[in-house]
Amino acid sequence: MFRERDGVLIPTEGFEIDTEVVVVGSGPGGAVVAEKLSSYGIKVVVLEEGDYVKAEDLPRSRNERPLRAFEKVYRNGGLTVAFSTAPGRPPVPIPLGVGVGGSSLINSGTSLEANPETFEKFKDFGINISYDAIKPFYEEVESFLNVSPVSDENLGVHGRIFLDAAKRLGFSSGPLTRNVRGCKGCGQCQYICPENAKLAMHISYIPKAIRQGAKVIARSRVAKIIIHNGRAVGVEGEVKVPKEEGGFLKFKFRVFARVVVLSAGAIYTPYILKKSGVNSPACGNYLTIHPGIRVSALFDFKINQWLGVPQGYFVDEFKKYGIMIEGVSVPPLVGAMTLPFFGKKFKSLIEKYAYVMSTGVMVSDSTFGRVLSLPFYDEPIMIYNLSKKDAENFKLAIYYAAKIFAEAGAKKIFPHIFGLEEITPDEIEKLKDMKVKPSYLEPMAFHPLGTCRMGASEYFSVVDGNCKHHSVENLFISDGSIFPVPLGVNPQLTIMAFSSRTAKFIAEEYFS
Repeated sequence: MFRERDGVLIPTEGFEIDTEVVVVGSGPGGAVVAEKLSSYGIKVVVLEEGDYVKAEDLPRSRNERPLRAFEKVYRNGGLTVAFSTAPGRPPVPIPLGVGVGGSSLINSGTSLEANPETFEKFKDFGINISYDAIKPFYEEVESFLNVSPVSDENLGVHGRIFLDAAKRLGFSSGPLTRNVRGCKGCGQCQYICPENAKLAMHISYIPKAIRQGAKVIARSRVAKIIIHNGRAVGVEGEVKVPKEEGGFLKFKFRVFARVVVLSAGAIYTPYILKKSGVNSPACGNYLTIHPGIRVSALFDFKINQWLGVPQGYFVDEFKKYGIMIEGVSVPPLVGAMTLPFFGKKFKSLIEKYAYVMSTGVMVSDSTFGRVLSLPFYDEPIMIYNLSKKDAENFKLAIYYAAKIFAEAGAKKIFPHIFGLEEITPDEIEKLKDMKVKPSYLEPMAFHPLGTCRMGASEYFSVVDGNCKHHSVENLFISDGSIFPVPLGVNPQLTIMAFSSRTAKFIAEEYFS
């Protein structure tokens, strides 16, 4: 029925299992719930659609490793996209991880607490959860994952000169905190850390959950929740077993449980609910994505931005505008796709890639998107229209990033704005007067949230303050979809803190 690798079960045929809690998804939400519940002696089964991929399964080469990672642990090869429905709005790629560990496999390890003011906004939705109430769960996760600031050495040249320039300008900034132990600054965090230094879920919470008795099953895609008399009693779906001659054999599975926890992320959790007929008014609505864009610069000395932590520093001086600046360095193979120009001009620039540095700017959403389920299409559809307000905030963010680059000694700056491909430090002020429409930008996003948000109202939210579904008994949600407002920072740590809190509630209410 299963073969085993490091305790992870890989199906060889269909199966049917009875357990106490079934968790759908093994990313930061699902992994923490599984570990916490199993630590109480509760029987847990974790179902993961993707494969179990380890660091040694990918080549070490800086050029080849990203390609294999996109193939093995990025959903749709990294080409998951939110489409626009309004004229002049750009599509927004939203890369998602798929595999044991979820998106923790492909993120940069950034682990930030949300600001206390963010929790105050929860009250607008009837949720009275303060920062002080979440702080113990933050501390628990931070301790287990050794969350600590990036060292000066691991910042790399790009991180050090950008951060030094920001400080000279008087901007609030510093090294980011990350879930790492023994980081060597090899710059490949987004492609499964080759040193296993980034404490992603597949080498931290998942192994501990397995040691405590949890069953983690890979290659098992959940299609729907089994509901009986208004209660969630399990899940069912399909496993794919590779054939020697190529292709797959498909088998059905079912897992019956006393409690069901959806941790499939802000895109797939509402999709599973919709496919299960649990389509409450707010389900799939209120999608926020924390859109971001890159700003690049050319120097007259070598940067080698692929060396050092890709996302090692932050500038939060402009958080009152919802702006966060963080590192976003990538190896040449990936970086080539992010640079401007065509033909000979592009060739000339890519030949100087060692002298190029990029940074990322993110803006807290002022608008919402949606996740849709279509009758004859077996994937969710994301709709998101970048707002004019956010486009203007991006212009401001680009302006300040350009100022920092200029202070750091850049000779040319690439704002990545349509019609303004290249400027010199002397031309930065022209950004202030430029009108920037959403269509002038090439945004990406990495932090989808909000599609099954918490709230007191069953019409405007999906779960209550304990992350329990409003209308289906024994059903909980534990991932980024629960947050009623944008967090303004990378959400991984907050997802894990809330997951620990949810697991504690489940244990006390159902198994004490």
